[in-house]
Amino acid sequence: MSLPGGLGGRAARPLRDSGLLRGLGEVSSEQRQRRRAACTSANTPSFSALSSSRVGDARGSVMGYFATYLHNLWIRAMDLNKRNILDLLRRRSGAEFLDLGCDDGEWSITCANSIGTEKITGVDIVDTRLALAAARGVKSIKADLNARLPIPSDSYDLVHANQVIEHVADVDIFASEIARVLKPGGYAVISTENAASWCNVFACAMGWQMFSLTNLSSIRSGIGNPLAIHRGESVELSSWTHKTIFSYMGLIEFFEAHGLEVKQILGAGYFPLPSILGKLDVRHAHFITIQLLKH
Repeated sequence: MSLPGGLGGRAARPLRDSGLLRGLGEVSSEQRQRRRAACTSANTPSFSALSSSRVGDARGSVMGYFATYLHNLWIRAMDLNKRNILDLLRRRSGAEFLDLGCDDGEWSITCANSIGTEKITGVDIVDTRLALAAARGVKSIKADLNARLPIPSDSYDLVHANQVIEHVADVDIFASEIARVLKPGGYAVISTENAASWCNVFACAMGWQMFSLTNLSSIRSGIGNPLAIHRGESVELSSWTHKTIFSYMGLIEFFEAHGLEVKQILGAGYFPLPSILGKLDVRHAHFITIQLLKH
């Protein structure tokens, strides 16, 4: 569903170490290696195709080289973010798995393989993307994530949404529906951009639009930030615009307000520095992925 709109699109100790993950199950090193291998082969949102002309036109200038550098950092950050998602998905054979904003279904299947299930349901609003997901064997549901889902309560063991919540206008409905369709004991893994990432903080300090909100208009992208890679490009779908960007603490307290317990948070991306630093300073990572439990 989504097109990341930041550069191209927790300093707190890991909750795993605090014992809060007790009962959710640990991931073996062998499983982690399989999941990371799956990440590199899984379909990445078509950022390269969308930004290549923008980056190419700028080559030869200082800004062009910087844009290319940021583009490459963005690709690595997205790969690391996907690994984080797979690390937080609990392996549960035969689980009922729901992917919100499933797009063409390829990443949905990668997640399901990591979980160990073939029971995959995908929700999206774009007919052409749903058709592609259905062709891959994903049970496809057309629905608006700003409204109540046509799904019975307590239906799914796992719910996932990668780079989706920032596109939703009514985040309260989005979160309450996740809580409603999860079975008791089920959990959700939600990934989004971080308003408190250092690149967003820098942009705001300069009086610019934060990177993660430069695509707030369906008329033109890159608004308000001279370093936005998509600056001046048209937006293909209005559903690709960003509405709400959470900070690290905001994301935690938001889901807690909806009755979900935060179990762990991982970070990726630390623009303009190497992406791996986002795992060390999660509070200021560009992408944050949160694992939530329904009691």
